[in-house]
Parts: sequence; C-alpha cells; structure tokens
Amino acid sequence: GAKRKLPKEVLAYWEYANSTDFKRIVHVDSSRILDGTSSDLVIKLGEGDFFVDIKDKLQHVLGNTHVLFYTAELDAVFPAVSLEQSLKNLRWRYSDSFKNAQRQFWYQNDDSNLELFGYLKTAGSLMYSTVLLGGHLISLERSVAVTDLYRKFLTFSKHTASKKYQASRRKESVTSQG
Repeated sequence: GAKRKLPKEVLAYWEYANSTDFKRIVHVDSSRILDGTSSDLVIKLGEGDFFVDIKDKLQHVLGNTHVLFYTAELDAVFPAVSLEQSLKNLRWRYSDSFKNAQRQFWYQNDDSNLELFGYLKTAGSLMYSTVLLGGHLISLERSVAVTDLYRKFLTFSKHTASKKYQASRRKESVTSQG
C-alpha cells in the first residue's frame, strides 16, 4: 500500500533522535532505533485487549476523574464522529450534561482573531475536543493546537477541582453546624 508522507518536522525529529550524538546525550546504546519495537509492543499490549469490555471502568473514570479526550477531525482510524457518539452512549455521572452540552469554538490562545483550532465540549470533569485539520498523527500534525489544548485542560481541571473543593467545604460546614 501507499505509505503516508510524514511532515518534515517529524522526519527531522526521527533523524535527530536516531543520531549517535543524541543517543549519547540520553545514555542510549547507539545500536538502538527510536520506536524500533513499537509495532511489536502495540501487538503485545493489544493481544488480550481487543475483546475486553472496559465500559464500566471508563464510565467510572469519566465520572470521577478529570479527563481530556480529544479526537482529530480527519482521523480515518478513530473517526471523531464515532468516538463522540460512543461517549454519548455511555451512562456516567455527567452523561446527560455531555449529551446536552453545546459545542464551543476553540481558538488559539482563546483569541477569536487567531486560528480556529477546533471545538470543545465540557461536562463535569470531562473536556472533549475535536481538533481541526489533523489526522491520526494529530500530536505531530497539529502540535501547536494540541499544546494549547493541554493548557486549556490544565486550567479547566484546576478550576473544576477548586469548585469541587469549595462545594465539599460548604457541605462540611453545614454538617458541622447541624
């Protein structure tokens, strides 16, 4: 089949990370190849996983932990529309909020005069995003957008954690007064 052409930045990274100089700096044997075993590792990790139902675990995580879940608009391996629909079909603490949440525009540095990076939805402690103009290698293809998304998620998780803490303090205060 046709091989996908990688961006020049990825090729430059690959070349540098496999150079003798870089390997010496990070104390790796010069005979090692970056990601040389990744396909074997993926197969080993996935062998017992393909037909394992993790729905209950995922629902628990979504309801009790801050989660950043992002998809790539042009990912043919994990289509964004299919993944969002799968999340909507789960039953978890904030599933109704997620189903009813309006998609928000997400711009670079939260500035609508800059590039539209994608769309965001939040529900409880979940931040869900579709990153525009990227495929299966979204972190490489749209690294500036993904980095901005991480920044947004850290701010979001700090804010929602603070709100939970304040709510629990109010609850403790009411309980101790009663």
